[in-house]
Amino acid sequence: MVKGASLLAASTLLALSVNIHAFAASESVKPFGIGDAIRGERGSLLLEVSTIAGSGEPGDRDGSALSAAFRSPQGLLALPDGTLYIADTTNHQIRKLSNGTVSTYAGLKYWIDGFSLPTGALSDGAADKAEFNSPVGMAGDTAGNLYVADADNHAIRKLSPQGKWSTLAGDGILGREDGVGKEARFYYPQSVAVDPDGNVYVADSLNHLIRKITPNGTVTTLNDKQNSGVQVMPGLLVESGGYRDGALAQALFNEPSGLALDAKGNLYISDTGNQLIRYIDLSSGTVSTVAGVAPAMTASPAAATAAASTNTVNGADGGAEGNLLYAEGGYRDGKAAEALFRFPRGLAVTPEGGLLIADSLNHAVRYLLNGEVITLAGGQDGERGWEDGIEGQHGLQMPSAVALGQDGTVLVADSYNNKIRKITLQKLPERKAGETAVRIVTGIEGKPLAVEAELRKGRTLAPVRAVGEALGYKVTYKQDTREALLEKEGLAVTLKLDEALALVSQNGATPVNYELDSAPFIQKGTAYIPVRYISELIDSSVEWHADSKTVIIRGASAGNGGNK
Repeated sequence: MVKGASLLAASTLLALSVNIHAFAASESVKPFGIGDAIRGERGSLLLEVSTIAGSGEPGDRDGSALSAAFRSPQGLLALPDGTLYIADTTNHQIRKLSNGTVSTYAGLKYWIDGFSLPTGALSDGAADKAEFNSPVGMAGDTAGNLYVADADNHAIRKLSPQGKWSTLAGDGILGREDGVGKEARFYYPQSVAVDPDGNVYVADSLNHLIRKITPNGTVTTLNDKQNSGVQVMPGLLVESGGYRDGALAQALFNEPSGLALDAKGNLYISDTGNQLIRYIDLSSGTVSTVAGVAPAMTASPAAATAAASTNTVNGADGGAEGNLLYAEGGYRDGKAAEALFRFPRGLAVTPEGGLLIADSLNHAVRYLLNGEVITLAGGQDGERGWEDGIEGQHGLQMPSAVALGQDGTVLVADSYNNKIRKITLQKLPERKAGETAVRIVTGIEGKPLAVEAELRKGRTLAPVRAVGEALGYKVTYKQDTREALLEKEGLAVTLKLDEALALVSQNGATPVNYELDSAPFIQKGTAYIPVRYISELIDSSVEWHADSKTVIIRGASAGNGGNK
């Protein structure tokens, strides 16, 4: 087996998982509930994607969150106090985001290669002395220990509450041996999950195995290993994975890269090479496929023998078809058994029993709940992007990890954008008993306007200053010309009060006239405009939520990072 060949064939084998089952106890996380989420008039979830750390430029700069620099971050661990640990994979470091500041928590860089990139190493000790080599997935236990899948060191590392790093299992040399501590060997492990008893589960990606490490460091292998391979180039045979559900001891995986424990103590697995989400019921010792279209099965033992003789990945119970390392990926929401993924990686379980999935090469975050898969964030049909913004107006680029923040938001390691992103579901304030009037709220937090809306001939009219300032515009009234001027980031909108006319100018260009079918007007010193014109004239979105009689006005771009 040649590691470089497998990575070359995979081309995107930078993966991770995150598990916050114990380190950030689920009862301390505010509920993330799709069932209660606010939907717009066309049925889409109302949400916002924003950047919370990373300038987007590759580097290793500490400092204020939005000026900090990462290199392909691929692991996240959220703590109850709001601290976020980040596996900065290509920098070979563990970074820390706390109170709006990014710092280097662990990982000593001792060498820069000819391409000006840091190189990794393996050493234990204090945080400022420890060394890593492509750290990926992270998890924590109830005793305050932190675990890291140190992928290119083929080892599982452990940080004690006293701040000392040690190697829990593995010796830095790739292999497949079980044993105690450094007697055991792994091959590019990418994910760890810890149960309440302190057992550590490992997605041993290039061995295509799920391993278990007991608290005393004893490593065992839970599933079967297929002994076949693919000829990725003349004379170079690469070991491959397979696909088989059923008894855990006979189950097959294909480059598993993400793990997450559910409330029952069972494991979800991103079976990345098979483009599936699998589930291990540890109490019954069985494996099932819970989302994705299973790869075609080999027809018979004779067919399997013929497949092996031609160097296909197919084994006794199938896997990717033909002379390929991986099953074919795709993109489709809907029923879980019909959904399609493209190299799913990091996972996180939500309090309502759903599963967040970093669908890396679809550049999306997907959500599995009650047998249905939806796209929570990211471009449709595998479209990549980098913008912040509301639903349908943002982009991700190879999201590799997901985690739940303590405020109920979803955190994403947006690897190829070198950023940490946040997905926030739309909020609405509770209505007072008996309150039935139409109201206007602004922003993803659903902040009510201090000035009430007006209704005229069945139309909702919004107060210009209140809405404009809530969306970040400078609002100026010109009494002599009876005009209202809204300005923000080069956009200038002039409303002719008492006239059905608006002038819009971008970056000082000649204004464009917009004829309105209803003129803005002043009532009791407040200028009003029909709500629907807000979305036409300024960079904003207007949604009507009928159940609560609420007009929701949001900026289409979510603050910093929209054009970075």
